[in-house]
Amino acid sequence: MNKLWAATAKLFTTLLVLVFLLIGLLISANIPAIGDIFDMSPASAKVSASRTIVSNLQPLGQLVTTRAEVAHADVLVSINAGIFNLCGHAANHVSQGVVEAGIDFSAIDENDVSYDETNDQYTLQLPPPILTSCRMEYIRQYDRSNTFCNVDWDIARRIAEHESMEKFARDMVQGGILDKAKLEATVQMSSFVSALTGSRVIIGYDESSVETGLPKSCQPEKPNGWVKTDDGWQKDNG
Repeated sequence: MNKLWAATAKLFTTLLVLVFLLIGLLISANIPAIGDIFDMSPASAKVSASRTIVSNLQPLGQLVTTRAEVAHADVLVSINAGIFNLCGHAANHVSQGVVEAGIDFSAIDENDVSYDETNDQYTLQLPPPILTSCRMEYIRQYDRSNTFCNVDWDIARRIAEHESMEKFARDMVQGGILDKAKLEATVQMSSFVSALTGSRVIIGYDESSVETGLPKSCQPEKPNGWVKTDDGWQKDNG
């Protein structure tokens, strides 16, 4: 009976930590309605908290821990067009954007939290940090070449935007934004769980689940009818 009681208590403690962890994440995301949870009577608060966590867990999804503002100048796009390139044209571009990295908390479950009663220590296993979003804040086209043809300058701008966005993401990964996100997530979660439980906390990362692809926001749509190749961009006439 004592062993059953100990196992039950350990499971309850683990689940309780997860619930408070999710509530803490909702608070850190500055969701305006979260304050209403604590203004209700104790009986109503339990029911309301449960609904709030379930309804906001998926939208919350990822916790952004690091953001970087990046810019590129002199993004030259040259387009060959017409017979003997008679309608060829080129333009320069300057772009500015934001890249964010963080942890996907929607992948965490009770199996990722364990408690060592002997050492009074919690171990929290997190997924590795990933790029969570890219955003183009500003792009301007300038230094257009002279041409007598009626050309679509927006195609050059969209190609420049696509190239800039992918370069923003690659440069930030190479520059260590994921390492910084991991460090900040470790500090934040260690402080939170330690303050909540009063116990020691170890934060680990499951490196076997590292994602290598870029999020959709870091891969803007290509101009209609154009494809990207190893040699650059090609108009798809098919």
